[in-house]
Amino acid sequence: MKLGEVSRVEERIVASGSAASGGRGNRVTEVLRGIRKIYELAARETDPGSFIEVACAHLTGDLGYFAAWIALLDWEHSTVTAAASSGLGSANPFCNDLQEGGIPVCLGGAMQSDDTVVIKHPLPNCPRCPLTDMHAGSAGVAGIISFESKRYGVLAASVPARFVQHEEELIFFREIVRSLGFSLNNIEASQVLADQDSRLHTIVQTSQDGFWVVGSDARILDVNEAACHMLGYSMEEMLGLQVRDVDAQDTPPEIESRIRRIKEKGASTFETIHRRKDGSTLHVEVAVTYLRCPQDRFVCFVRDITDRKEGEEALRKSEERLSLALRGAELGMWDWNVPTGAVTFNEHWAQMLGYRLEEMEPHVRTWESLVHPEDLPKTLEVLKAHLEGNTEFYESEFRMRHASGSWLWILDKGQVIERDDEGRPIRVCGTHLDISARKRAEAELVESKRRFEKMLDVVPDMISIHDPQMNIIYSNWNAFAAVPREKRQVGTKCYKTYRGMDEICPDCRAKFVLETKKPFQTEAELPDGTWVDLRVIPLLDDEGQVEYFMEWVRDITESKWAEEALRAALEQLEAIFESSMVGIAFLENRIITRINRRLCEMLGYEPRELLGKAPDLLHLSPEGFEEFSVRYYRLLSEKEVSQVEYPLRHKDGRTIWCIFSGRAVDPSDVDKGSVWIIDDITDRKRAEEERARLQEQLAEAHRIEAIGRLAGGVAHDFNNMLGVILGHTELAMGRIDPSQPICGDLRQIQRAAQRSAELTRQLLAFARKQTVSPKVLQLNKTVTGSLKMLRRLMGEDIELAWIPARDLWTVRMDPAQVDQLLANLCVNARDAITEGGRVTIETGNVTFDETYCKEHAGFFPGDYVLLAVSDNGCGMSREVLERLFEPFFTTKEIGKGTGLGLSTIYGIVKQNNGFINVYSEPGRGSTFRIYLPRHMGEPVHGGEGLPEEPPRSGQETVLLVEDEQSILNLAKLMLEKLGYRVLAAGTPSEAMRLASAYSGEIHLLMTDVVMPEMNGKELAERVLSFHPGLKCLFMSGYTTNVIAHHGVLDEGVHFVQKPFSMKELAGAVRSALER
Repeated sequence: MKLGEVSRVEERIVASGSAASGGRGNRVTEVLRGIRKIYELAARETDPGSFIEVACAHLTGDLGYFAAWIALLDWEHSTVTAAASSGLGSANPFCNDLQEGGIPVCLGGAMQSDDTVVIKHPLPNCPRCPLTDMHAGSAGVAGIISFESKRYGVLAASVPARFVQHEEELIFFREIVRSLGFSLNNIEASQVLADQDSRLHTIVQTSQDGFWVVGSDARILDVNEAACHMLGYSMEEMLGLQVRDVDAQDTPPEIESRIRRIKEKGASTFETIHRRKDGSTLHVEVAVTYLRCPQDRFVCFVRDITDRKEGEEALRKSEERLSLALRGAELGMWDWNVPTGAVTFNEHWAQMLGYRLEEMEPHVRTWESLVHPEDLPKTLEVLKAHLEGNTEFYESEFRMRHASGSWLWILDKGQVIERDDEGRPIRVCGTHLDISARKRAEAELVESKRRFEKMLDVVPDMISIHDPQMNIIYSNWNAFAAVPREKRQVGTKCYKTYRGMDEICPDCRAKFVLETKKPFQTEAELPDGTWVDLRVIPLLDDEGQVEYFMEWVRDITESKWAEEALRAALEQLEAIFESSMVGIAFLENRIITRINRRLCEMLGYEPRELLGKAPDLLHLSPEGFEEFSVRYYRLLSEKEVSQVEYPLRHKDGRTIWCIFSGRAVDPSDVDKGSVWIIDDITDRKRAEEERARLQEQLAEAHRIEAIGRLAGGVAHDFNNMLGVILGHTELAMGRIDPSQPICGDLRQIQRAAQRSAELTRQLLAFARKQTVSPKVLQLNKTVTGSLKMLRRLMGEDIELAWIPARDLWTVRMDPAQVDQLLANLCVNARDAITEGGRVTIETGNVTFDETYCKEHAGFFPGDYVLLAVSDNGCGMSREVLERLFEPFFTTKEIGKGTGLGLSTIYGIVKQNNGFINVYSEPGRGSTFRIYLPRHMGEPVHGGEGLPEEPPRSGQETVLLVEDEQSILNLAKLMLEKLGYRVLAAGTPSEAMRLASAYSGEIHLLMTDVVMPEMNGKELAERVLSFHPGLKCLFMSGYTTNVIAHHGVLDEGVHFVQKPFSMKELAGAVRSALER
């Protein structure tokens, strides 16, 4: 091809220059040599860019051109793919012009005319051309480089002006341009062939089929990797093997015979068996092509068809099994001769419809007559489409009439198995299958689907099913779909229907599910503030691919609110937990897992010291903890634990009394977890102990009070009787001679009555019914005045110590009561001392504040004067202390004491608003501390040590009122004996009558305090209305609040205590009349 082209070029050049002279003949030779060199360059160069560079140099160096420029172009995109120049300096100016659309004049003309363009005068025609100024007397030529209508680029050259004056030079230029096109075409073709060869080699080497090249002697000359792998040989081992070495089926003569046949035919394809290196065999298909050349060659492609052969064998066996299965499945078989209409049915076909085979006409009209009229047209249409060759198989479902008259659903399948030369069907075979049960199941499935969809329709959540293309397969259109009823259509795009968008939503969660095949769940807040739980669930087919996906959207706004409320509640609970005033601990598996600040403070530990520990370190002893633990956990398993008291150990060793409450997370398994609420009740325990002590004291006070009321009542009546005894004894003694024996008897009666009266006064003192006349006293002086009497009471063997306080405050009480206190306390101390001893009396000023009184039961805030009597006697036990102030309680022998001494002290102290504290231990003596309220007044000093006055008589009129007749008579006798005129009345009403009827002056009303109808004070007030200047004297066995408060007489009240003597009566009457 190349040699022929060169010859033709030479012929054209020679022809064009045949008339030239000798000089022109040399030019022809020069051009021919230049073109031959271009072809030689093309043969050596494989890269177009390198080729045009060498070609440009050759044009200027060998062909006499001033400058040459070649540009290869991508004509479709108007871009320069390669450029080269010689004698120009740079090809860039032209390239830039071409890239920017500014085509030079010479090139533009060549491109337009598709021929050589000559520029004889470049300067005026191409002012921008760089060649214009480089060579004076030059001309320009340009042409399109092409070959067989394919353009490769352009050639522009600057040549001597004489070149363009000769036509043969232009012919030479055209041939040069043509030779360039031819050479570029050859380079391109070589590249294509090289690429094809490379691809073919790659195909052969990467082919899964084996590739052999076999010589005429049946020796293997070349193989690919697949052939080596197929037979288990290496490349070196394969080369040199004979075909007979690997053929396991044919003998060497048979192989030679086959080679001869292939040579005759030129190619052949056959199946055989090859043997691997390890001796195993494989089925192969061999395609051989014979290459006729000096050395015969056979190109073989070998394909392993072992799997196909095994598959064919499996298919054959499967077809056998299928035939047996069809017979066993009792399918109705039919074989239809289309041209004649004859049909062969099997036995089961007839039995399926309730007939015997001999009853059925073997014709297609039998089938048509049994098909349901409504189903026949559609079935015939489907059958016709198959008979015409439009479908590969025929399949239809229809109803056929059973012999019983019922209708069976039949699945009819068939296929044309024979056609004539014109494609018309001749024979069709098929089967009938009774699918009535399936149809019933489908109907039930449809009904179930209808019920399912109806059920989903009432679900408040939005539930929809989509295919992977985002088409809606099903939706209950609830909740957040918010789709207008007219747009609720399945088969539409979900993004279009739900959101009105034309493309998949940017935030589509289904894309993630389709890509990962994993469910997706998230919670999101909608623009309107609604919170939703969105779940996208893939529904996979048997191969694990997403067949559908389901979207489930639930409104969780309320649950979100509930979560927020729960979070806030938990924060509140946490705050409560940490700020609680009680200790709280959580235990799991009987280990502390959580503890609040209060419990740590309560027990003195840091949280890290308790967390992860068993609570036994808080208990006083392991034994105690074990006992408590068993009991507490038993209670947790039965019910909520409440109010269990138990002591714990503080970190510093102190005992803390606590009360436990708690609850188990699961009462059936308390080790799962429990909460313990622990409150420090140590202070409450102390308070309860103190309260119990106070309750005991209060009960004791109530008991003593009750005894006092009883004693007061008894004393009242007793005093009346004693008054009668003492009065009449005194009167009788006044009437007889003291020397008579009976006078001694009367004195014994009088002494006994006086002792009884003293006992009565002690009872009244205990009951705080004793009538007193309090005065402001300086207690040191009063005690000092009694010391002589007290020393006589105690005897010489007991030392009496007196320790008065300086600047002692004053008190307000009856001096006689002070004497009673001292006498009873000292006598009590004397009796507690067996052989000599010491009794100490001391006074002092004491102030108690509220804090002290809260911690010391029985004490009261204020200023007090202390009177204390101590001894170093035998002391008292706790049991004795508890009953110390009970009347008639005594530890002395019978006849040695009445048991009223300390009761009297208690009554006197309480009557004066004081309190008493006793401290005593067996063998360590006793101390009685009496606290009397401080009085701010000055002490009274008058009347002390004055001699007693004799009884004075009088002549005034006295209105005497007494409901006890014996006392009334006695008092009347005494008053009359004293010289008074007496008006006696047994009742207040009688006294009123006497007072109103008496015309003279009544000077004194002497009345009992407690009487029927009205008390003495009310009587006095009424009698005063008749006699305004009347004086009053009250008498009683004990005082009441009528004329006194707690035994202290009201200011200005005159009183005489029953029983009284005539002397006492005379003094009281005169005192009342004269003051």
